[in-house]
Amino acid sequence: MAVRRAVFSFKFSFSKLLSSKVLKRVKNSIKFATGIRRLDAMVDNHILNYFNEREKEFLLRLGNLKTSPEAEDIHQLRVEVKKIRSVLQLLDHIPGNTFEHKAFRKMLRQLFRPAGRVREEQINLNLAEGLEGFSLSGYRGYLQMRIDKQSGKLMRALNRFDENSFREFNSAIKTEIGLFDEKTLRDYAGRFMQKQLSLVRRTGKEMQQKNQIHETRKHLKALRYILNIALEWDHNEETGRFYILVKDTETLIGNWHDLEMLNRSLKKFGTKPDGYNDQDEINRVTAKLENEQSDLLALIQKNLDSMPEKIKGFQGNSEISNTY
Repeated sequence: MAVRRAVFSFKFSFSKLLSSKVLKRVKNSIKFATGIRRLDAMVDNHILNYFNEREKEFLLRLGNLKTSPEAEDIHQLRVEVKKIRSVLQLLDHIPGNTFEHKAFRKMLRQLFRPAGRVREEQINLNLAEGLEGFSLSGYRGYLQMRIDKQSGKLMRALNRFDENSFREFNSAIKTEIGLFDEKTLRDYAGRFMQKQLSLVRRTGKEMQQKNQIHETRKHLKALRYILNIALEWDHNEETGRFYILVKDTETLIGNWHDLEMLNRSLKKFGTKPDGYNDQDEINRVTAKLENEQSDLLALIQKNLDSMPEKIKGFQGNSEISNTY
């Protein structure tokens, strides 16, 4: 423990890690101070293995998008960013950890946000195709124009994205993960998940405000991604059932969110001078969408009300896991 405190006395910012010399010096200091084995030999570190997969998948999607902004690659790139963020949240949760991730999060946002704007319009177009009795002629053209505009912004963001800096950030985070043995990571993963569950239960009580739904979804995602790793440590029936409940609830909220985005888009389209001039039809369609959202919200609330107070199936360190 004294050794770990000595390591954590090296306070630095990830923004400084863009210098390869600084990065090398930090790695050497950490390895000397902790005596940890080489990272590429840490095959039993589930968090490290998970993070390696995230880096590999992110770079794959990044390469694909630079060639052509396909809908699936845009979606999966954003998913990988969310998974990377969940690991950062877990590391932030470990007491005494002085590593800072602000600069890395900022770098990820440079792609996450423009990719999200394209993704939103693509989903609107897909959902609109399934609307009964709604003339898509003008709306389809309106959405395609927005997709083209946002895709241009995304391509510019992709061209500005510094892959070398991304790899250096990832290398530093792997070093950070290597400071902790598997037992420590497992224990604090249990504690982190319990905190996310508590936040889900708190924000998910009688959801009336749209920002409540958004916050609940964020906590569910963070919980699910780390829970996915926890299942490799402790794959049992109880934890498996809880994972399904979390995933199903998150999916329902995602479906609600997609309808909310389509509803907003249709209403905005109806106000355009060159938009759809049949306001009655716009009102009819948006009213139907709102009814579907209400039905989804009832299912979401039912799932949230059934969330347990504690994650009982995951067998982490009892002194830490029972803190909450």
